[in-house]
Amino acid sequence: MIDKSFFVDMLTFGIPVVENINVLEVFQIIDDNAHTAGYEIIILDNQVGILDKNNNICACLKLVEEKKGDFRLMFFLTDQKKVLDSAHYIGSVLFVAISACAQLNYLSKDLMPTHKDIIAPTGKEESEEFESDFI
Repeated sequence: MIDKSFFVDMLTFGIPVVENINVLEVFQIIDDNAHTAGYEIIILDNQVGILDKNNNICACLKLVEEKKGDFRLMFFLTDQKKVLDSAHYIGSVLFVAISACAQLNYLSKDLMPTHKDIIAPTGKEESEEFESDFI
Protein backbone atom coordinates (compact mmCIF):
# COMPACT_ATOMS: atom_id res chain seq x y z
CA MET A 1 0.00 0.00 0.00
CA ILE A 2 1.29 3.44 -0.91
CA ASP A 3 0.67 6.03 1.76
CA LYS A 4 0.54 9.80 1.80
CA SER A 5 4.17 10.16 2.88
CA PHE A 6 5.30 8.46 -0.35
CA PHE A 7 3.58 11.13 -2.44
CA VAL A 8 4.91 13.91 -0.21
CA ASP A 9 8.42 12.54 -0.78
CA MET A 10 7.90 12.38 -4.56
CA LEU A 11 6.55 15.93 -4.61
CA THR A 12 9.35 17.28 -2.42
CA PHE A 13 12.35 15.49 -3.90
CA GLY A 14 11.07 14.61 -7.37
CA ILE A 15 10.12 11.34 -9.02
CA PRO A 16 13.32 9.32 -9.51
CA VAL A 17 13.50 8.03 -13.08
CA VAL A 18 15.93 6.14 -15.27
CA GLU A 19 18.36 8.04 -17.47
CA ASN A 20 16.86 6.82 -20.75
CA ILE A 21 13.30 7.98 -19.95
CA ASN A 22 11.20 9.14 -22.87
CA VAL A 23 9.69 12.20 -21.20
CA LEU A 24 7.43 12.95 -24.13
CA GLU A 25 5.82 9.52 -23.70
CA VAL A 26 5.18 10.26 -20.01
CA PHE A 27 3.93 13.77 -20.83
CA GLN A 28 1.53 12.32 -23.43
CA ILE A 29 0.05 9.95 -20.81
CA ILE A 30 -0.35 12.89 -18.43
CA ASP A 31 -2.13 14.80 -21.21
CA ASP A 32 -4.32 11.80 -22.13
CA ASN A 33 -5.55 11.56 -18.51
CA ALA A 34 -6.15 15.29 -18.01
CA HIS A 35 -9.91 15.29 -18.49
CA THR A 36 -10.51 12.20 -16.34
CA ALA A 37 -8.24 13.37 -13.52
CA GLY A 38 -9.58 16.94 -13.50
CA TYR A 39 -6.65 19.06 -14.64
CA GLU A 40 -5.44 20.86 -17.75
CA ILE A 41 -1.88 20.97 -19.03
CA ILE A 42 0.16 22.20 -21.95
CA ILE A 43 3.29 20.49 -23.18
CA LEU A 44 6.11 22.97 -23.77
CA ASP A 45 9.27 21.50 -25.31
CA ASN A 46 10.79 19.55 -22.40
CA GLN A 47 8.24 20.35 -19.69
CA VAL A 48 4.58 20.20 -18.80
CA GLY A 49 2.81 23.37 -17.73
CA ILE A 50 0.00 22.68 -15.25
CA LEU A 51 -2.87 25.14 -15.63
CA ASP A 52 -4.95 26.56 -12.79
CA LYS A 53 -8.67 27.32 -12.95
CA ASN A 54 -7.92 30.56 -14.84
CA ASN A 55 -5.78 28.71 -17.42
CA ASN A 56 -2.57 30.25 -16.10
CA ILE A 57 0.48 28.04 -15.58
CA CYS A 58 0.66 27.39 -11.84
CA ALA A 59 3.45 24.78 -11.91
CA CYS A 60 5.76 22.98 -14.30
CA LEU A 61 6.97 19.40 -14.38
CA LYS A 62 10.30 18.77 -16.02
CA LEU A 63 13.21 16.35 -16.08
CA VAL A 64 16.29 17.46 -14.18
CA GLU A 65 19.56 15.78 -13.30
CA GLU A 66 20.04 16.47 -9.61
CA LYS A 67 23.55 15.05 -9.63
CA LYS A 68 25.39 12.71 -11.98
CA GLY A 69 23.07 9.80 -12.74
CA ASP A 70 20.23 11.07 -10.52
CA PHE A 71 17.40 11.98 -12.90
CA ARG A 72 14.09 13.19 -11.51
CA LEU A 73 10.82 14.59 -12.72
CA MET A 74 10.51 17.70 -10.55
CA PHE A 75 7.71 20.16 -9.95
CA PHE A 76 8.44 23.88 -10.04
CA LEU A 77 5.89 26.43 -8.81
CA THR A 78 5.34 29.73 -10.52
CA ASP A 79 3.90 31.44 -7.43
CA GLN A 80 4.43 30.11 -3.89
CA LYS A 81 1.50 32.18 -2.61
CA LYS A 82 -1.00 30.33 -4.80
CA VAL A 83 0.18 26.80 -4.03
CA LEU A 84 -2.94 25.86 -2.04
CA ASP A 85 -5.19 27.03 -4.88
CA SER A 86 -3.32 24.72 -7.25
CA ALA A 87 -2.77 21.74 -4.93
CA HIS A 88 -5.52 19.63 -6.53
CA TYR A 89 -4.07 20.03 -10.03
CA ILE A 90 -0.50 19.38 -8.93
CA GLY A 91 -1.50 16.34 -6.85
CA SER A 92 -3.45 14.85 -9.74
CA VAL A 93 -0.54 15.30 -12.15
CA LEU A 94 1.81 13.83 -9.54
CA PHE A 95 -0.32 10.70 -9.23
CA VAL A 96 -0.64 10.23 -13.01
CA ALA A 97 3.10 10.90 -13.55
CA ILE A 98 4.12 8.27 -10.96
CA SER A 99 1.62 5.79 -12.42
CA ALA A 100 2.87 6.41 -15.99
CA CYS A 101 6.51 6.01 -14.97
CA ALA A 102 5.70 2.79 -13.12
CA GLN A 103 3.76 1.33 -16.06
CA LEU A 104 6.52 2.22 -18.52
CA ASN A 105 9.30 0.94 -16.21
CA TYR A 106 10.85 4.41 -16.01
CA LEU A 107 10.99 4.57 -12.20
CA SER A 108 14.54 4.28 -10.92
CA LYS A 109 14.29 1.48 -8.40
CA ASP A 110 17.79 2.31 -7.10
CA LEU A 111 16.76 5.85 -6.18
CA MET A 112 13.26 5.13 -4.88
CA PRO A 113 12.90 5.91 -1.19
CA THR A 114 12.63 2.94 1.10
CA HIS A 115 10.10 2.81 3.91
CA LYS A 116 12.75 3.93 6.41
CA ASP A 117 13.72 6.90 4.17
CA ILE A 118 10.22 8.33 4.18
CA ILE A 119 9.44 10.39 7.24
CA ALA A 120 6.27 9.07 8.77
CA PRO A 121 3.66 11.57 9.91
CA THR A 122 3.74 12.17 13.63
CA GLY A 123 0.00 12.69 13.87
CA LYS A 124 0.48 16.07 15.47
CA GLU A 125 -0.06 17.90 12.20
CA GLU A 126 -3.43 16.21 11.72
CA SER A 127 -4.78 16.29 15.26
CA GLU A 128 -7.52 18.63 16.33
CA GLU A 129 -8.55 19.57 19.84
CA PHE A 130 -12.22 19.99 20.62
CA GLU A 131 -13.93 21.29 23.67
CA SER A 132 -15.99 18.60 25.40
CA ASP A 133 -19.35 20.37 24.91
CA PHE A 134 -18.69 20.50 21.16
CA ILE A 135 -18.69 16.71 20.97
